[in-house]
This record gives sequence, C-alpha cells and structure tokens, in this order.
Amino acid sequence: MSDAALRDLERRWRASRALADEVAWLAERLRAGVVERDQVHLAAYLGDEASVRVCAGVDLARWMAEVGVIEPGVGVGPLRLGVLVDRDGPLVTRSRVEVREGCVVHHARNLRVFVDATTGLVSQVIAGGRFEGAFLGRIRVGTTLRDVVRVAGPIEEDEEDNLVLRDHPGLVVEADGLAPESRVVALGVFRA
Repeated sequence: MSDAALRDLERRWRASRALADEVAWLAERLRAGVVERDQVHLAAYLGDEASVRVCAGVDLARWMAEVGVIEPGVGVGPLRLGVLVDRDGPLVTRSRVEVREGCVVHHARNLRVFVDATTGLVSQVIAGGRFEGAFLGRIRVGTTLRDVVRVAGPIEEDEEDNLVLRDHPGLVVEADGLAPESRVVALGVFRA
C-alpha cells in the first residue's frame, strides 16, 4: 500500500473515530512495517481495542511470558524506561491513572507504569498480579525471597524502604513479607 493510501486510512479513522477504521489503519501500518509487531502486541496486552482485534488469535499472556524479560534499569519486555509516553496510546487511554507527587502512575493489566510528570518519560515499571515474565529466567511473581537470594544474591532495603538486589541495580522486589519464605508479589525496574 502506498504512503498516500496509508494517510487516507489515517484520515478516515481520525474523522470517524470508528473502531473499524482504526483497526484497518493499524493493520495496514503493521503490514507496512510502520509499527512493530511487539508494539501492537504490547498495546493489545494493555487493553487497546484496535490492537486486540489486530492481534486476534495471539495468546497475549504467552507472548508477554516470552518477551517479558525483566531487565534492571532497562525495562520489562518491550516496555522500556526513558521512552516518551504516547498521549494517544493505549497506556494513557486504557489505564486507570493515579496522580502522585512528581509522577503519574498508569495501572494497566498486570503492570504499573510510572511516568515523570514533567518530562512524560517512563521512569519505573512494576510487574505484578498474573504477570508471567521473569528476571534471570527464574525470578517471577510467586518466587520466595529465599530463592531470590539463592539465584540473584543479597536483598537489601534502600533509603526508601524498597527491597533491592545489591548485585542488580535498577531492580526492586515487592514481597508479602520479609521472611525467607515470603513470596514476591511484584518486580520492578527503575533507573539506578
């Protein structure tokens, strides 16, 4: 499809705001390589209806488990720290928003995404709930703190009482307690 035809699809969607027009435009952008497959899958994972329809038949939980590698100081799967949040994107339009001092927290599916209120950049991502991704291939929601220490090294409390891994700056662990048998309820990444 030509650039002109792609622009026509965009104009049609912007004029109508109809879901069918948005799906047609998104599907063509994906086919043309204007957007990446992982971007569309992430939008669908976050609940964007057009992306959900374009990704029909894709097991999004399995996809996130495959790409949802937790990288301290970098991001969670395709959701990266330091990226500018698209004000028209699914993270903004499809999430529950909580305003805090200095940031806005978007609660979407099994993720909490912290966006700096001044810059609009993603500053922290917390994965919890039924999130299937992992850190080092073995630390995930439900892992005991004992196993976290065995796999990744000592856990310490930082100055803000967050549980952090001494050997892995940029990673925070939320647990249901502090005892070795306590379980991880969320894993987060931030710029260290």
